[in-house]
Amino acid sequence: MDTTKKDMKELTGSFQTGNIKLNNRNDENKIIQLFIFIQELKTAGSQQLFKSISSTDIAYILQLHFEAFKDRSNTIQKKISELTEQLHTTNSQKVKNLEAALQDFFSYSPVR
Repeated sequence: MDTTKKDMKELTGSFQTGNIKLNNRNDENKIIQLFIFIQELKTAGSQQLFKSISSTDIAYILQLHFEAFKDRSNTIQKKISELTEQLHTTNSQKVKNLEAALQDFFSYSPVR
């Protein structure tokens, strides 16, 4: 198993990836939550924004493009599950406002 992990790290290390750096490590969970919102976002007509985007996809996006998540492949997926559950059970007005704003943003069709 360690050999596989090492091989995968060498393989992904050869990819051209991003190096997005957060100003504050305390915002890492918020970044994950933002991707969860995008994953579950419904547009006009209650249609999902993406045909397909999984928690694994989010984990890979974070791992490949955000410095804070580069060496945390084992914990990212678990954290995504925890935060997804937390978002579904929260009654926070901030969460509701963000969800409504994202839905409104993606439902809006500007005149060109």
